[in-house]
Amino acid sequence: IILFIVKPYSRRIGNRFREEAVGASKWLIQTFSGVKSIKVANSEAFFSENYTRHAKNVSEYQKRVEILSIMPRFIIEAFTVAGVLIMMLVMVLLGADLIDLVPQLSAFLVAAVRLLPSINRISAFINQISYMEVGLDNCIEVLDSGFLEGDDGELIKDSETKVPFNNSIKFNEITFAYKDSDKKIFDKASFEVLKG
Repeated sequence: IILFIVKPYSRRIGNRFREEAVGASKWLIQTFSGVKSIKVANSEAFFSENYTRHAKNVSEYQKRVEILSIMPRFIIEAFTVAGVLIMMLVMVLLGADLIDLVPQLSAFLVAAVRLLPSINRISAFINQISYMEVGLDNCIEVLDSGFLEGDDGELIKDSETKVPFNNSIKFNEITFAYKDSDKKIFDKASFEVLKG
């Protein structure tokens, strides 16, 4: 049950959690990096709303993972108790005396008390691994490929990101707007950055 139902769901939640955490971090970094521009443009609410939306989603996915990590414990314990009760019922229906079942039931209960915490920990670790699996897969893919991930999520070759910088770099007619906004921060701006 855990491997076939909980693990895929946990993996999906882990993927959404990672996407939302990246989004929240992006908006936080943009806010701190451009605090002067944001104040001048009076766009604090825009940045605050975007960060808050992502942060709330991060919190929601974290709650779901916590619930998923606890849920298998109750399922395992319920199956254990149901198994013992079914075994008792079968034994009684076959004509066994309840007094004769006490040593066997005691042995099962002691084994269950000793094994259930370990089984629960194993289940929680499987759940955590599946939750983090998407992020780990992404890291391994990026490290193996020799590519870097750009701001837009596109993979770009590291050598393509280097721009020659001899005396100056000129920017001509640069237009920029944040992803979720129609308001342009730069509209056909041109400038030159001198070396030194």
